[in-house]
Amino acid sequence: MLPGQGSQFSGMGKEILDRFPDGLKEWYELDEIIKAEGDFSLIDAITQPKDRLPREWFRNTRFTHPLVFAFHYGWGRYLLNHGICFDGYIGYSLGELTSLTLAGKIEIEETLRMTLRMGKLIDELCPTGGMLAILDHESVVQDFFPLFEELEIAARNFDGAFVVSGPNSHLEEVQRTLKEAQIATEMLEVQHAFHSKGMEPVKSRLLDLLKQNNFTDNETPVLSSGMLCEWNASVWEQGGFWNVLRGPVEFQELIHTITGKPEQRLIDLSASGTLSTMARRIASGDQRHSITTLLSRIPRTWEKVTVTLKELA
Repeated sequence: MLPGQGSQFSGMGKEILDRFPDGLKEWYELDEIIKAEGDFSLIDAITQPKDRLPREWFRNTRFTHPLVFAFHYGWGRYLLNHGICFDGYIGYSLGELTSLTLAGKIEIEETLRMTLRMGKLIDELCPTGGMLAILDHESVVQDFFPLFEELEIAARNFDGAFVVSGPNSHLEEVQRTLKEAQIATEMLEVQHAFHSKGMEPVKSRLLDLLKQNNFTDNETPVLSSGMLCEWNASVWEQGGFWNVLRGPVEFQELIHTITGKPEQRLIDLSASGTLSTMARRIASGDQRHSITTLLSRIPRTWEKVTVTLKELA
């Protein structure tokens, strides 16, 4: 499972590079492209101590779009290079591009350059906005409807957790009102209203970008949590990733479908460990499935991570 925007944080790669200084060669290779075309260093960004870079930097789509993609691609390649084989991939938002690249359906350097250009386009053309995670049932929208009129459902993560997207002023008003109603919320670390009409200004430019990246069909399945389908050349050529960026993430429904099959093992490749947390809530009580967390925002005991990696290999 590969994540999208909001999974980034200061120092997200420091523990990995401290533990495997020579193993993440893909990060260093991608860093050369990012430094040349993106005006920042991937390695510096993911190894900086907390608060060394301002919080706003980690919300700036110009930087975070290529950062999230490159970080998770490099981590996934490290696992593949060390004998961990994946039967397929699940992408969440931007993670759909990472999944397609790891599966060999689109080429890494072309896609990295595309995420660099995409981040710049969104930063230049789209209005600033945000995303608010709400820990309650979606019926809250109807209960407080006038407040949600300018917002859109951006993601359905599990029963009792969804995300809305839109202008910051409306999100802040919703957050204040729900706090008074004792409903928990969390503002995501993003600068734009992904999965909403806030993305419309980049539509034509993004579709042109997507046409420049060739798609190769192969036998490795990549499942889209945005379109609830398996990726293929036809979906790509019809501008499938625009549909992912504009429409809601239906993570809950996709994981429900997958866990309806016997003995699934889901592995969370995100830096934050959020996807495995959500998947466990969806598959609650079903002992047939194994859901593995590798990384987390909380420093992990690397002995346990190493044991897990050996088990997976």
